[in-house]
Amino acid sequence: MKITNEILEAHLNCNTKGLRKLAGESGTKSDYEMMSTEARQASREAAVAKLVARIPDASRGVPVTVETLKEGKLLLADATLEDEAMSLHLEALKRSEGASKLGDHHYVPVLHVNGVKVGTRERLFLAVFGLALSGVQGFRPAVGLVICGPEGRPARVELDGKLYGQAEQALGELKRIQAGGEPSRLVLNKHCQQCEFRQRCHEEAVKADEISLLSGVGEKELKRYNRKGIFTLTQLSCSFRPRRRSRRSPPLEKRQHALHAMAIRDRRIYLFWGAEPPRQSRPGLPGHGRAAGLTDKPNA
Repeated sequence: MKITNEILEAHLNCNTKGLRKLAGESGTKSDYEMMSTEARQASREAAVAKLVARIPDASRGVPVTVETLKEGKLLLADATLEDEAMSLHLEALKRSEGASKLGDHHYVPVLHVNGVKVGTRERLFLAVFGLALSGVQGFRPAVGLVICGPEGRPARVELDGKLYGQAEQALGELKRIQAGGEPSRLVLNKHCQQCEFRQRCHEEAVKADEISLLSGVGEKELKRYNRKGIFTLTQLSCSFRPRRRSRRSPPLEKRQHALHAMAIRDRRIYLFWGAEPPRQSRPGLPGHGRAAGLTDKPNA
């Protein structure tokens, strides 16, 4: 399959989801995911309609080719960009001054965002659109535009070299898999809660004894464990070494992932530097003040 907006979005959320979408697979979508898709589509239609109404010299539903871009329209809405590997749908392309293969002008990509926040994923989307657009107009745009919500409030996003590098890496990974390359390793993340493949991925992760089954482990920690030769929960559980703590040292608040893995392996509950249970006593008897959370000694 060609790389589409849906496949690109899936890949930016999760490498495994992007692989399965690229293979044409589908799962069971949650009610939340379906409602979010419908709300985003309605918001997008309203925002694009308002954008077209504000610009008189606009075309809608045109393919992105050298010929159409040379016409110099101020706005191209609902544009489609296709090549041998990709078939992307762009909310709009806006004309900007500056020399390119088209002449004295070029185009910048316009992306719709359902909310008011422009995150990393939206910036990467714009950078991918900029890369694809540069193959047609011979110029890589330095900025992109975002229209937020159904009102279509515009926002400007700088497309620097670092962002383009990340976009090239994402596209390169998809094209590598598209050409039959080895898929990346399954890693669970926050997106799994709303993903259509969540049940299937969880079963595969359990079978593989995947460390990402621990909800608090992030991508950086996974890489750190892998550099040490730790790839499974069982291996991580064997790395736990309790350290002796002095009385003056503050309580340890950092989560111990190795201890969590050991608890899963042994099917037991462990207390790490746990507090003593309160004493049961009646008023007037020794120990009552301590049981009530009081003490006759000043805090250290």
